[in-house]
Amino acid sequence: MSQNHPMEEFLAGLSHLYKINTEKDWDISQDPELLKVLDIAKRLGQTQPPQMVYRPRNPIFDLLPTRIRRLVNPKASLKWCSASLQRNLAGFGQSADVSVTQRLQIENIMKKVLGVAFMPEDLTGKYTSLSNLNQREQGKLLSNELFTLTGDAWMKEPGAVQWTEGKGVFVNNYENFVLWVNMVDQLKLVSTARGQDIKYVLLRLQKAAVKIEEAIKSCQQKGFTTNKTGFAHSQKGVYGTGFEITFAMELPGFQEAGRAELDKARADLNLEIGPKGVPLCASVFTIVAKQSPEDSEHDIVTKSIETVDKLWKMDLELQSKFGVKLTRGL
Repeated sequence: MSQNHPMEEFLAGLSHLYKINTEKDWDISQDPELLKVLDIAKRLGQTQPPQMVYRPRNPIFDLLPTRIRRLVNPKASLKWCSASLQRNLAGFGQSADVSVTQRLQIENIMKKVLGVAFMPEDLTGKYTSLSNLNQREQGKLLSNELFTLTGDAWMKEPGAVQWTEGKGVFVNNYENFVLWVNMVDQLKLVSTARGQDIKYVLLRLQKAAVKIEEAIKSCQQKGFTTNKTGFAHSQKGVYGTGFEITFAMELPGFQEAGRAELDKARADLNLEIGPKGVPLCASVFTIVAKQSPEDSEHDIVTKSIETVDKLWKMDLELQSKFGVKLTRGL
């Protein structure tokens, strides 16, 4: 039986060792950079967890004056614009669906809050209990053009609202701010102006919200009712901010194009456009951007401005297409 020469054994071992090391050099399965990339790829393939809607423990109207001033007003040709807040008083529930006694308590609190002792000069005005007026007086009060700008002109029609005890409205002396008491919610603050200066409207609303909450707390009350998502209220389509913006504009191009064209724009831009009657006979349309639960006040403002400008440009194109001239007034 022949034996291998020691040199042959050495060379054979060296060859085997070289083969092992070579295979090891080519094995990159444990390479840290590769493992990092593989981990990222794995996570990318996973279903993302649902986005949490965060609201601060003590929510506020989260648009400070400095941020409002940095906004850019719409370029669209608007008839007017308004911004509103829905609120309820802590300790009195989450809507105006409360007892007559509680409604009267809320009304008395707000009469005091809205007095000259608490409100700055530009927010002072007059509160009126609608139940104390007869039908003719109610109609006369609500025929004020201001209520067209706030979207409340429909209330002047006899029987449109049951003016039970505790329901009323505050109007400031400049007639650009309204506060409803005990309607759908206990409080609805509305700031409005002609034209497209939504920044001016928002600055007034922010000031009113801060001053009113400060005054409510000065009257030994706890402020506004809140829940896990923000401010508690009953307004449909509005979430934890309780905040909504409305623009009003003429749409002669869409009126010429017809209902189907307007319905398509409404769907494409995710807008509420009213009135919804057929045919398109309204001289002025109201435009509201639909909201998502995670939208902040700033999101709602920027989304509203962007979409109303897009709608306006679409209408201009239709005017050009159909040879329409914008001649109607308010």
